[in-house]
Amino acid sequence: MPSVSSIDIVRVLNVNESNVSPHRMAWACKTPRIGDLGTIVFDGGGDVVRVESLQSCGQNAWSAEFRRSELEYLHGQHIEWDQLPPVAFRITEKLRIGMTRQEVIGILGEPDESGGVSRKYRSPSILKYSCVEAHFESWSQGGLKCLYMENEDGIGITLLD
Repeated sequence: MPSVSSIDIVRVLNVNESNVSPHRMAWACKTPRIGDLGTIVFDGGGDVVRVESLQSCGQNAWSAEFRRSELEYLHGQHIEWDQLPPVAFRITEKLRIGMTRQEVIGILGEPDESGGVSRKYRSPSILKYSCVEAHFESWSQGGLKCLYMENEDGIGITLLD
């Protein structure tokens, strides 16, 4: 079985004003908090790295710079497929990228939850089955673009993309 790697994933250990204010992005809907997980997106080799965090829907949550000592590095941790919940494995076996919402619902049934609608796009871009989220392109006929879940430690795992 293949493993899913969490390379470049970090947990925030300390947040101070210098992390947030000068680097706050217009698209960021949150500010970093202790315990948040993020991905290193720029490492110039010095003491400071840029980290971005995503919401479970795949949208950017925040972007900030941290000193290395303010982060817990989680890279090198691997999650084996047999450690995933059985439902995640079954769903991954049945679905393929590009499937329509109707095809996914036909295979898995009605979702436990759905979301990601807007005034412009009325069809949900996320269908949630147990712990697995099926993410679709926003437009109504948009196909499946990834399957996503978080493990018990809160680390996001892309199961299929």
